[in-house]
Amino acid sequence: MEVLNGSDLMLFIKVGATTKTIAFATSHKVSIKMKTKPKSSKDSGIWDEITAGRLSWNISADAMTAADDNAFSYDDIKALQIARTPIDVFSTLATGSAPDWVKATTGGHTGKAYITSLDQDAKDEDNSTFSITLDGTGPYLPIA
Repeated sequence: MEVLNGSDLMLFIKVGATTKTIAFATSHKVSIKMKTKPKSSKDSGIWDEITAGRLSWNISADAMTAADDNAFSYDDIKALQIARTPIDVFSTLATGSAPDWVKATTGGHTGKAYITSLDQDAKDEDNSTFSITLDGTGPYLPIA
């Protein structure tokens, strides 16, 4: 089994018929969480007992601020957030090379998400960057 290089995994966003990466992305992180419900009773003694609840997921991503027609820029992401509609996201292997990345047709995961946070950072004498958070709505499933 081979360990995946993080540079080979890309976050793709699909809007309408257009699927592109985030321009000049530097990282992305997927987080899947399970809520729990208490199940303790008098019979539990001194230890809490829990049962499984609902699952949720989100993706956070970081990128450098730049304009790129072949990828989603800060302004594109901002427009998608303001539209307040769920978008299709894919965390998967990419083929090709910048700026023409192509989403793998198998492997990775996909789901619908809302852009819930968008932050831009512009430090003196440094690259301007931005961070986004996408909160999933519904399942986050393997790409068949």
